[in-house]
Order: sequence, then structure tokens, then C-alpha cells
Amino acid sequence: MARLGLILLALVAALAVLVVACGGDEEEKKETPAAGALEGMWGTAAGVGDIGATWRSEFEAEFDKLPPLPYITESYDAVIMVALGAEKAQSTDPTKIRDAMRTLNDPKGEKIPASAAGIKQALELIREDKAINYQGASGFAGWDAKGDVLSGYIEVWKIENSEIVTVRTEAVTLTPATEAAETPAAETPAAPPPAAGGGPLKIGVLFSFTGDLSEFGPNMENGAKLAALQVNTAGGVLGEDVVLKRADDQTSPNPAVQAAQQLVDVEGVQAVIGGLASSVTIAVASAVTIPSKIIQISPASTSVAVTALEDNDFVFRTTVSDLAQGPILAKVAQERGYKKVSTLYVNNPYGQGLSEAFADAFEKLGGEVPAQVSVEQEQPSYLAELRKATEGKPDALAALSYPQSAAVYLKEALENNLINTFLFCDGTKSEDIIKAVQ
Repeated sequence: MARLGLILLALVAALAVLVVACGGDEEEKKETPAAGALEGMWGTAAGVGDIGATWRSEFEAEFDKLPPLPYITESYDAVIMVALGAEKAQSTDPTKIRDAMRTLNDPKGEKIPASAAGIKQALELIREDKAINYQGASGFAGWDAKGDVLSGYIEVWKIENSEIVTVRTEAVTLTPATEAAETPAAETPAAPPPAAGGGPLKIGVLFSFTGDLSEFGPNMENGAKLAALQVNTAGGVLGEDVVLKRADDQTSPNPAVQAAQQLVDVEGVQAVIGGLASSVTIAVASAVTIPSKIIQISPASTSVAVTALEDNDFVFRTTVSDLAQGPILAKVAQERGYKKVSTLYVNNPYGQGLSEAFADAFEKLGGEVPAQVSVEQEQPSYLAELRKATEGKPDALAALSYPQSAAVYLKEALENNLINTFLFCDGTKSEDIIKAVQ
């Protein structure tokens, strides 16, 4: 028994030494966690020029960190243009505001930076009947005859350490789409425009707070709120504070039309900032804002179909169209060495237009697009569409849709070993996707 006790004591001592040694090794190694499944993937999105330290610091003073999500500055610029337009017009009549907005980027005018001090200066100059040249936070510098932005930026980004990181920003210039076939607005009885001067300027903020694009809405709303705050701090418009009226487009045309009608008929807004999805913007414009002669500015809708609306100059946007993003995404694919890329795109004007713009540009660069496959929003499964998109054995799959849907089909693609290399766009530039697909 005594001998057995000694043996047990020796074993315990040896085990203690082994535990300490192993613990010491682990303390020295401290291996980092494995990278996420989307680590190193690339994408594009609408970008901005030099935002400037002032605008960034003013945003972060109100809302903490500026997230790496698109269309925040574009939302800010949209509200600023309506507010300065109303001050210039000396009216809250949407038609007069619309006409005045087109004078705010006068090349001969005083350059106005996007900042609290800049907005104050702009209002003062307008009241003195002096020309201004507003330099948007997003790089916005005015519209063509169709309300399109013809110069802007596209950002190239990648996922590093499970975060979205900007790699570079490319300036783009587009040619006006003079040959686009116009899409007539829906036949809806025209409502009389709000009477001039009868109260504060009211701007509807119609963003996605639920649905497939709900990740983007709150941040874009913060961009709009910062604009209204800076205008109101500088004295407001026509002596009164600008009022924002919030509505949810639910990332879906039908609910969006109902929400927009509420903004116009009940809230009495003179302008609507939104929507996000191009299908939403087109539906709202056709059914509500064009017939009602209400200004609509989308900060995020990039489909070329928006250009084709017969809108009587009431529909604008503060972001460049997919004629800019598609070719740059194709260039990124070429730079990555991909020879064949299929697309999986959301079945609406945005997804279809971006897929076609990418495919046309990639093929001109010598690449091949084996398949362009459409998907509906928020399906429970996308396996059939994934198999169709990958049967040509592409080097990568371009995910041209929205976050909630993309999170589902990216996970299915990985879990079923269909493909593990992806390209992304503005609609899938999403922190939520990165968290969901691990």
C-alpha cells in the first residue's frame, strides 16, 4: 500500500508539471480566432470623395462612429438640396423648390462645403441673393436634365478581419442617357401641391427600417437628421425649422406606396427622400410623387430604369447609376484573376440592371458569365438557383441582391460546397452578412 501511494504521488506530480508546461505553451501561442468564411472577398459600392474631417467629426459627434455602409452622405445631400432650394425659392411650393434646386450648383457661385459652417454660409448667401456652388458630402455636384448624377465615385472594398475596409475610390463620369425610352407614370389623379408658405418645410424620409434592406435605413436616416439639424441651427428655412417625417418602405413597393401616400396626404410633405430599392423608388414615383407633383430624391436607387421615368422633373437622385458600378465590379473580377463569374441577382430593376451592366463590362474585358440567375427577396432557400448559377463552374459568384436574402444563399452555397468565392455590390455591402456567414 505504501509503495502504491508513492507511485500515485509521483503520477500526480508529473501530471502537474505537464499541465503547467502545456499552459505555458498556450500562453505563448495565443492563436487568433479563425477568419470568417467571407474573409478576403471583394466588392464595390457607391463611394464618396473626400468627405473631410469636419463633416465626419460632426456626424460622429451626433451619432458616434460613421459606419462603413453606403448612402449616408447621399441622404444628407438630398435633404440639404431641398432645404436650400426652398430658401432660394422663398416658398414651400414643390414646383418652385424643384426649379430653385437646379441653381444651387452654379459653377460661378461661392463654393459651399458640406458642414455646419458651410450650410450657414449657404443660407446667408442665398438670403443676399448671391450664387452658391454646393459641394456635397458624397461628392454630389448637380444633376443633368433627367435628375441623374453624372459624376461621382465608386468604392472598391474588401473584407479584412471580418470588417469592411475601403481599398480605393474611383471617380466616374457618365454620359446623359438621352436615348432612354421613357416609362410613363401611373394614371393617378393629380393632387394639388401644398400651398406656398403655409408652414414649415416638411420632408418625408422614406427608408427601409424593416425588410431586406433594414440594415441601411437607420444609418441613412441619421444622415438626413444631421442635414436638418445643421439647417435648423443656422436659422431654418423661411424662418422655421425643417421637419422630417419618418416612414418605412419595408423594402417592398406596395407598402412603400401606402407609406408615401400617407406622407403626402396626411403629413403634407413637400418632398420625399427615398426609397432605397430601385423598385420601391419607381413604384412610389409612378403612383404618388409624380401625380402629386411632389419632389422625390433617392439617395440609393441606382437602376437605369429610374432615368427612364416620365417624371416632369420631379424625380432626382444623389447617387450615380449602375452604369458606373457594373464596369468597376467587372474590373475588380479581372484584377482578382477570375475568368468566369456568374451572377445571382434580386429580381427587380436594380438587380437585373446591375447584373447586365456587370456582364456586359466583364465580357468586354475577356471574361465569361456562364449564368445570370434571378432570385426573389427573402426566400427560405435558394438551392435551386445556386445550382443553376454554379453549373458552369464559375470562379466566383457575384451576389447582387440585399443583405437578408444574401445571408441565406451564401450560407447554403458554402454548406453544400457549391462555391466559396464571391463578389459583392452596394446592396450586399453589409456587416450583417459578415456576422451571419461564419
